[in-house]
Amino acid sequence: MRAMTIAWTVLVLAGFSSAANAQLTWDETRVEAYPELGDTEVRETFTFTNTGDAPVTIEGIGSSCGCTVPEVHPRTYAPGESGSLDAVFTIGSRRGEYTSTVLVRTDVAENDVTVLRLVVHIPQVLHMEPEVLTWRIGADADPQTINIDINEDLTVHVTDVRSSNPAMPAELRVVEEGRRYAVDVTPESTEEAGHSILSIVTDFPEDEPATYRAFGRIIHIHTQTGQQAPQTDRQARAVTQQNGGEASAAAEGPSAPEAPVSTSRLTRRFDVEGTGYAISVSPRLLTWPAGSPSTPKQAEILIEGDAPLRLTGAEANTDGFLHIFEEVEPGRRYRITVSPRSTAERNTAVFELTSANEGAMPLPISLPVRAGAQ
Repeated sequence: MRAMTIAWTVLVLAGFSSAANAQLTWDETRVEAYPELGDTEVRETFTFTNTGDAPVTIEGIGSSCGCTVPEVHPRTYAPGESGSLDAVFTIGSRRGEYTSTVLVRTDVAENDVTVLRLVVHIPQVLHMEPEVLTWRIGADADPQTINIDINEDLTVHVTDVRSSNPAMPAELRVVEEGRRYAVDVTPESTEEAGHSILSIVTDFPEDEPATYRAFGRIIHIHTQTGQQAPQTDRQARAVTQQNGGEASAAAEGPSAPEAPVSTSRLTRRFDVEGTGYAISVSPRLLTWPAGSPSTPKQAEILIEGDAPLRLTGAEANTDGFLHIFEEVEPGRRYRITVSPRSTAERNTAVFELTSANEGAMPLPISLPVRAGAQ
């Protein structure tokens, strides 16, 4: 792990460049995949040729998410020789469109890094609405419902639903067998903050049945005058996009300075089935002023306590930023390095952390980034 960390630190300090500057000429640097319903993984191939007049060695490869594993053999290619890189993407319970970035570094020059993108269009087995149930602290502990609709081309049974928090019990209702289900959640009390991971178990696909995650939470909800607080993560993201990313920073706390980066730390504490732990991100916001160099910046993620999770990567809601995710200290310290593609125009994104432990993170902690800020 230390060797990998050193290698990727060198990669980051070297900076990012396009495939056009590399000795290895890639036939395509973006590949789109369309798996079928029931597929558990996607394997796509990026092909290349050494168009230079000297051997080229691939010194490092890495991906932006633990869901994608890049493979290339051999590592050295003679002039005129061709090769290929395979990217294996694990679908799991992911839905919709996912873009995973693969970075390839060679020995041609310090800044010879190629960015490959695998875009996976995952058909939805089911649709949940909403995916996050929210109660205000002190509000009535009324039941709320998650509605589940199965893809019209499938018959999928929801066999069970489990709540990680006994104080927020969940009940599964069959609306139409194999087609429609409902999950009713009723907190025992809303006097204190709390949360629950709702594990929704299915029987599809048959060889590796998927379990989907929804969340329940009891939180303080702060609103601006005349503005309704978002009740779900989806609504919160919509507010963020409408406000050009400002809502992300505002939701996390006081406004951060525009240049060069906020120095504050965001910490969230969790208690899952009696296990308490905290996750912190420092700084809580990365910014690049308009017209400034796209210099890579870093944020550190620290896990304190007996956390039932291990982080595997970070996923952004836009492709306007390049990033590398590293495990610095197994299970405890991680680092994410981010570089905007451009600072000429305003661009915002939110990086959400992913975990190898299904359902281990009840309230995903995120890192907002902003480029082209005035």
